[in-house]
Amino acid sequence: MAILIGIIFLFWLIFFVKKPTGSALIYALFLFPPTIIVFSWPIEFYTKRWVALAILLYVISKRGFSLFKTFPLKSLVLLMFLESCILILPDGRFDVLHRILYPIMDALDVYLPLFLGFSFAFLSGTRTEKLLKPITICCIIVELYGLFELFTSLNPIRELIGQIYDMDLSVMGDNDRDIITSIYRYSFDYGFNSSLFLLLFAYYYLTQKERFKIIHGFATVLSLLGVFLCGSRSVLLAVVVAFSVYLIFIKSKKIRLIAILGGAATLLLLYVFVPSVSNMINLTIQTIIGGVDIAGSSSTDMRSEQFAGSLYYMLRNPIWGNGFKYIFIDLDWANRTQEAGMAGYESLVFVLMIERGIIGLATYLIFFVGIIVYFLKYCFKRMAEAILGLSIIIMFLLFAVFTGALDSWLNTMVFCGVLIAKIVESKNSNIAIIR
Repeated sequence: MAILIGIIFLFWLIFFVKKPTGSALIYALFLFPPTIIVFSWPIEFYTKRWVALAILLYVISKRGFSLFKTFPLKSLVLLMFLESCILILPDGRFDVLHRILYPIMDALDVYLPLFLGFSFAFLSGTRTEKLLKPITICCIIVELYGLFELFTSLNPIRELIGQIYDMDLSVMGDNDRDIITSIYRYSFDYGFNSSLFLLLFAYYYLTQKERFKIIHGFATVLSLLGVFLCGSRSVLLAVVVAFSVYLIFIKSKKIRLIAILGGAATLLLLYVFVPSVSNMINLTIQTIIGGVDIAGSSSTDMRSEQFAGSLYYMLRNPIWGNGFKYIFIDLDWANRTQEAGMAGYESLVFVLMIERGIIGLATYLIFFVGIIVYFLKYCFKRMAEAILGLSIIIMFLLFAVFTGALDSWLNTMVFCGVLIAKIVESKNSNIAIIR
């Protein structure tokens, strides 16, 4: 069965490279279960990496890297690639093949999709205004499947994939929270994608109100529900901050007031009539005021232990860190071994501290500050795509810092890349201005 799945995805890649569309990209980003391993040799290709490879091959087949000259954030991509190469090339733990492959895979997994989304938008004619339909379809499928899992406590997709690849994909919650993953690997990713849907629908409502129908409103409510059903207070914090950023740059006070009142009314209704939502809000408030010690992987005490453990390993090699995949291989996280109180690595910061040290932390900081500054420049010009891009990247950063980036890199970077393409195309016109 695993071989058959690999062959199916190979045919999909060939078809996608020959006839790419924005809709096909959206369906792949949101509906391909990240736990599927397409191929395992010479390096594992999970579906997220496979989709990134497909976009890369399409871009190369059409124009090579000629668009890289016009990409406004090319220096950030080059900096990230240089950091990866310097980190791994002298690492004696790997053979020559993997010292070459790992930086390339790191690029595919993390930062190259920013440029690939940019290039794909220009080469395929994909623009954000054309993606409302596939985004709505994906949202409804993801959220309804999440509700199915909530009401039945069943997840056939996860169980089937676990059987095919002999993986333990069971999820554990606590007595206070139901953990819903929908079609994703982690409940956090379900929450992040629900938050991303929510931001996108806000963008479409403000820029394409005439096309915003009842079905889109229904999908918006479902995505809001998904933010709560994922059971993550970190996701809730990230989406609240992201929407706050979004509202700051909306010029119309009327729209800002309507958004705040409408959001508050919807939240009140969900709190009153949906037990999972009221549970989540109560737990969040209690955590903030310190009225409850919540057991589980998201507790404050556990995060403190993880920071202390990360600092312990970082100090072994504070400048460059301990090397690529050190957590997975040397700390045996492949087998879920807990070292020095490290019951998980629930922050991008912890991973960078251990594996990449001060140089890695500085490189990633420069990367994200560069993206934020780029979007911010056009936010002050009320450009809708810049406001959306800034909200997405801030939401991702909060998510990654408080839970770990998990499987959210590709969706985030591709969308930001598409938005940058729109900004480059329309920065000298009034097409994308929110009035």
